[in-house]
Amino acid sequence: MLVLTIFLLLPSNTLASSDLEEEKTIGELEEILFEYFQKNDIEYKLNSIEFLDFASEQLLFEEDKELAKHPHYEELRFYLTEYLYEIEEAQAKEIEGEGSVFDINTFNLDHISEKTINDIITEVKEEEEAVEKEIQEFKSENPNMISPFSSYSPSQANGYAYKWHSSRNPEFPSHDLNCTNFVSQVVLAGGQRQTWGGYTSNRIRSTTNYWYSQKRTPPKGDRQIHYESTSFIRVVDFYSYWSKHMGTTTSSSKTTIINNARIGDVVQFRSSSNGRWVHSMYVHKKQNGNIYLAGNTSNVWNRSFKDVSGYNSYRVIKFR
Repeated sequence: MLVLTIFLLLPSNTLASSDLEEEKTIGELEEILFEYFQKNDIEYKLNSIEFLDFASEQLLFEEDKELAKHPHYEELRFYLTEYLYEIEEAQAKEIEGEGSVFDINTFNLDHISEKTINDIITEVKEEEEAVEKEIQEFKSENPNMISPFSSYSPSQANGYAYKWHSSRNPEFPSHDLNCTNFVSQVVLAGGQRQTWGGYTSNRIRSTTNYWYSQKRTPPKGDRQIHYESTSFIRVVDFYSYWSKHMGTTTSSSKTTIINNARIGDVVQFRSSSNGRWVHSMYVHKKQNGNIYLAGNTSNVWNRSFKDVSGYNSYRVIKFR
């Protein structure tokens, strides 16, 4: 089966809203958000699982309807998107034998507090161009690539997704921001094969050429270590790996995504405020002109794709 990737290019104005004051800094946005929390007697700490869950839920379903009325809401969505992105970046850096260097209890955004909205929009655009360039170069160098991933069972994937959408499988490392780790486990359970990338000094390897999460004993080691690739646990790297082998559709139209998605596929979500791709979910049902999603971080099952309100752009990665 020849690999086909479909790109529906988004208008450039979907990368940033005209409502954004582009010289505002991340530090200033953080102050605005926590002033809102204080005014409304909401007790969130930046370095907490509760705030992480809030950020994920707000971006997906706008659970706090009052916050959605805030005069700076588009900028606050920008901040929440960057918060999730920075957590994903931080937790992807783990040291062999020492556990995670990421600890949400000490996490903050001080290192980017002086970055402006415009700085980040420019950074995101450059990163996305680099990702697409890598994918297209791979396809050019492998024009007759035949996908080796052919024995995929959506029913088996569904069974796994249902079992683990609200908890964590102890056979895999757990991450505070766990959405892509979860969908990787789901498609693995469905029959997609891992591609081992070799032993590295770091437990997590930054790569989009391999996809794995495996326990192995290193050649000079005396115990097993669970090695992971960032393509298994990071939103963008998961896409970069699988889009080299599978078809994809990107669109700001929910109808287009629904028409192109099938049970067993993965949908990713992009912030319209800054262009970051920051969330992955699994399609476990399709009926009545809609798709229904499972996810882990914001632990959900059977959530309607049409109910997603905090994102304006999407892509489906097709596993069948």
